[in-house]
Amino acid sequence: MSKEGFYKLEFAGASGVGIGVIVLDTNMVVGCDVGGVVYDGSYERNERTDQLDLKLTLTVPPGMGLVTGVPARDKAHSFWVRTSIPRDFEGTQIFDADTQFGPVRFRIAKIRDFPN
Repeated sequence: MSKEGFYKLEFAGASGVGIGVIVLDTNMVVGCDVGGVVYDGSYERNERTDQLDLKLTLTVPPGMGLVTGVPARDKAHSFWVRTSIPRDFEGTQIFDADTQFGPVRFRIAKIRDFPN
């Protein structure tokens, strides 16, 4: 699996919007958003679709509500996100992600490649 790069993430749900950054590095995904939610997971190239299939666990800090409408909690909690994106895209397309708390629409744009 290749090192894909660094990406800006803009997302929206039923109750809000947010921004963050993710890094795709040799089958691993790491990232965070401005609300303090931490993203950890993996990706793999789907041979059938030629897309990158992402499987993420998002860890939400205490006191942070979600764009899906889930209110803030007193303790940190985690949830999953599954989605697929093409390897090559313009950064203007809107994608959908399913979460256990409802759908999220997002736009992802490459910020930079890894240095040589």
